[in-house]
Amino acid sequence: MLRRIEADTIDIALSFRRQDAEAFSAYPACLFRVPIVAYARKGLTLRQYEDLARLTGGIGVIRGVTYGERFDQDPAVPRSVETDFPPMLRKLAAGRLDGVAGSTVMLMHYAQQTDVTGLLGDRLLLTLTEVCLQVPKVRADVPLTRAVVTAVQAMVAEGWAEALITRRIGQGWE
Repeated sequence: MLRRIEADTIDIALSFRRQDAEAFSAYPACLFRVPIVAYARKGLTLRQYEDLARLTGGIGVIRGVTYGERFDQDPAVPRSVETDFPPMLRKLAAGRLDGVAGSTVMLMHYAQQTDVTGLLGDRLLLTLTEVCLQVPKVRADVPLTRAVVTAVQAMVAEGWAEALITRRIGQGWE
């Protein structure tokens, strides 16, 4: 999607705010902040950041996603780079990973879909990130973008996004 934003072949996307994309994209409105976390497989300890290095079976991460500067730069954290959440969670269920990382919304959603919610143990906050409208910079102030921004701002004022997520995946994602 980033390539399409950069090439100006997409009007509007919903994505995590990324500093590395600000040269070619704008974020005219944000809907909510989401925790980016690491979960240990149930039975393993993950109470502080240093515990990540002790998850020697590896922590599943999605290729191209940022997890916070400390985590992203830390060579002591064992990682297994994955392409999608369901296979990553199946590896956790099979004991081939000791943990998984991602947004609480995505992890909780796919854990429910793959029936592995009971395997998610201790949770550690890595960072918070904003979920925003993302547009090519050249489309930041066009009528379509302005109309969508107005609608999103009304939804944010009503607490719509948080309520929808809570209704879909339950409490605890915040």
